[in-house]
Amino acid sequence: MLTKEEKEEINDEIVSKINIILKNHNCPFEMDKLTILNLGGVVTFLGNFRVHNEDELDIINEEVNEILSKYNNVVYNTQRVRPCCELPYTLISFNFKIENN
Repeated sequence: MLTKEEKEEINDEIVSKINIILKNHNCPFEMDKLTILNLGGVVTFLGNFRVHNEDELDIINEEVNEILSKYNNVVYNTQRVRPCCELPYTLISFNFKIENN
């Protein structure tokens, strides 16, 4: 069974590693934290971040997927966003589940 501390360690590790990647690729935004859901024997971790520079998108995706590859059942999505009052960006969202028995 995952303890609160273990969940916080997973959160801190992923957020800090992804923020390093974003910083290395000059992305102006960072992740704050993952959302953690406890649902019937499974803990789900959800996160998202944005990438404004499309030229860096492929390498960022590769590096983030490498971090997440140690977890099972990872769902990774990208969506192009064109807001009216801001520069376009790609929203990247992901989630993974860990058995909590």
